Amino acid sequence: MKLQLIDESQFKQFKGIRRIIVHDHARKFASLDLDNLETFGLSWRSDFIEPIIMLSSGHSTVWVGVDQQLVALDLKRSKISVALPLSSNIVQILTSASLTIVLTELELLLFNSDCSIRSMKGLPDIGSEILLQDTNLIVYLLEGDSLILDIETGMFKEPAIASSF
Repeated sequence: MKLQLIDESQFKQFKGIRRIIVHDHARKFASLDLDNLETFGLSWRSDFIEPIIMLSSGHSTVWVGVDQQLVALDLKRSKISVALPLSSNIVQILTSASLTIVLTELELLLFNSDCSIRSMKGLPDIGSEILLQDTNLIVYLLEGDSLILDIETGMFKEPAIASSF
């Protein structure tokens, strides 16, 4: 996998279906070469944020996120499995054997290995980082607090925090 910055004229040469992330007021453009597949185009608006690219643990899906756009590419079928606009910027994408976790500034999204949504959780503060420990997902918040989510049940472990959702 190789991400290379390109200019707008090069981005416009990608056919519609090969433009996997498109922003109406884009300022940055890139090509994503997935080795055995065709090359894809991305555009986004932020000068300071770079796309996040994560390969699933089974190497069957590539997750790509930038700004408020998330895409999952099925490498075996050469098709888009997920194309999801989000309400806040993507902060981190984490993959494990059974799921993919996407942290945005305001929510947490858990996807099963088949790219179906397992859970969506709102956050009480801006999310800054996630860390997976066994079946617990630790969500660090910008103000210094943290939450613990049981990925099997989809429930927060601290009753005081869980009741606020």
